[in-house]
Amino acid sequence: MLDKNSPFGMPTAPRRGENLSSLALSLLSDAIVAGCPAPGAMVSELDLSARFAVGLAATRTALARLAAQGWVSAQGRRGWRVLPVSGEHLADLQAARDCLERVLPDNRPPAPLRAELRKRAQLHKAALHRLNADTLFHQERSLLTLSAQVMAAPRLRAWLIDSWDLSLRADRFLDMRFGIDRAPLPLADLAEALAQGDAGRAHDLLGAMRRDFADRCARALSRSDVQIAPPPKAAHTSTTSPRTAPAPDGTTSRNAQHGEPK
Repeated sequence: MLDKNSPFGMPTAPRRGENLSSLALSLLSDAIVAGCPAPGAMVSELDLSARFAVGLAATRTALARLAAQGWVSAQGRRGWRVLPVSGEHLADLQAARDCLERVLPDNRPPAPLRAELRKRAQLHKAALHRLNADTLFHQERSLLTLSAQVMAAPRLRAWLIDSWDLSLRADRFLDMRFGIDRAPLPLADLAEALAQGDAGRAHDLLGAMRRDFADRCARALSRSDVQIAPPPKAAHTSTTSPRTAPAPDGTTSRNAQHGEPK
């Protein structure tokens, strides 16, 4: 007879609450990467629960997990604030990518992943000329996630996926806010290079992607006299918040604190 208490037994199916929490996390993270809710926006558990129809408890659990990743922050009774696209955030993304992308090409993917990378690269190349902006966004995100699977270390892999997701979000925001668009990323070439184990080619492609991203960030910061994604307007605007009171040189204390462009 099968011992149901044996540590070597088959794992049980996830409970319904765990499934709903995972679904809420997936839906909410997808929405944040796509820019809705927008960077810097305030959101409530009730509104998100109604929007995604996953229940308040699942929504709260998903927000707590996203807060642990730095994607949102709790704002007491006011709700949750989505990570803004600030100069500090853009610099953090560049530093993370510089660290992680230099390691990625040194990993050798297993045969099934190599085959999948080649197949997806061919499909992406064939469809690239007829993709609209939204479809291109989702295909690039999918191909980046697949390319990150080459990273053998699971913690580094998760960090790389997170950094690429937030970079896509930043690019979409910079386009909407400043009109700083970009050409499609060379992800089909990257996938093929990773599949072939061509570390030199992969390093070159990733380096070019980082330089282009840094250039777009610099262009956006040069056009902004405040943090790029402004915080939501306060409920009462008759008085000035001490956190944003003008400094003698005309900047705000928040700008001075974070070293953001004047």
